[in-house]
Amino acid sequence: PNKKCVGADNCRNMLRRLTRLVPPGKTWMPVFRSCMSTGSLSIRDLEVHVEQLDVKKTGDIYREHGCLVVRGLNLKYVADINKAVELQAKQSIELLPQKKQIPEGWLTPDGTLFIPAPDESSRKEQIMVLGVDYFTSASLLAASIDKACLDIVEEIIGPNIELFGKGQILYKEPSGGHAKFMHQDSAYFEFAKDGPVGTLNYCIDTNLSLNNGTAY
Repeated sequence: PNKKCVGADNCRNMLRRLTRLVPPGKTWMPVFRSCMSTGSLSIRDLEVHVEQLDVKKTGDIYREHGCLVVRGLNLKYVADINKAVELQAKQSIELLPQKKQIPEGWLTPDGTLFIPAPDESSRKEQIMVLGVDYFTSASLLAASIDKACLDIVEEIIGPNIELFGKGQILYKEPSGGHAKFMHQDSAYFEFAKDGPVGTLNYCIDTNLSLNNGTAY
């Protein structure tokens, strides 16, 4: 808390580049304004707890910072989603002999995307995106239409809510991972006003000692 934001200089540099590429008013703007105007930000500034959910507060945080942390939002769904993830990963690896090559890497018949694995991996392919989505996992779908989640989204973008896409599971194998450079997903979709609101959830505990904290 109250430490200088280490990403402020990066934000400024990225903002200069994005200003030349993205029209004003996109959803990334509040994030950079917050970083540069305050010079400090802690997780406490972003977090709320679902047990004592103040929907108006969630909207205020999102409008100021462009993101928020909702503790416990999808906790009741995580175990079942993780079961589906592990079953799918096992099945997809077994289906590798039937893989089809595509520009991004390889696709197995069950819809899982593999990309080239690091040299230290036990095989040449590593899982990137699992074929688990709203059509194959009831728990993943339930998380996306959870009442608390929809209440927060309504506070952010209004009552006309549409479920976008079919959900996505990114999977990082123990010796895997790949570099993902800084980018803006909203530029892919070109929605008017705020665009899509996404939630990010981890199915397992993450920490620095396990080196499993991000999709990188």
